[in-house]
Amino acid sequence: FEFALRNRILLWKSLKIRVLRWTVLIDSSLVWLTVLIEITALKTILVVMLLSRLVKSRQMCLIRNILTIMNEITDCCGLKLLDVIVKYGKIISASSEWTLIIAMV
Repeated sequence: FEFALRNRILLWKSLKIRVLRWTVLIDSSLVWLTVLIEITALKTILVVMLLSRLVKSRQMCLIRNILTIMNEITDCCGLKLLDVIVKYGKIISASSEWTLIIAMV
């Protein structure tokens, strides 16, 4: 438990450092791109945390489904993301944690 907590703290610290570095380096014309990249990084961290929990509980079928969804999400952009969420609605409802993460997407 302590190891997992320490890893989460390190992830958040590295994310904060990246946010500060990117904020200073990127022009104001690219602010929206920076925000999009940081939101994607946060989503990735949340999904990694969820997958680590699922691996501990050995729910391989659900992990495979989540990875399939993540592949589709990364292939999509903009409004197509909603289509992906609707397409996998049955799988998403199988896990309350995953539903929470999709809601954040």
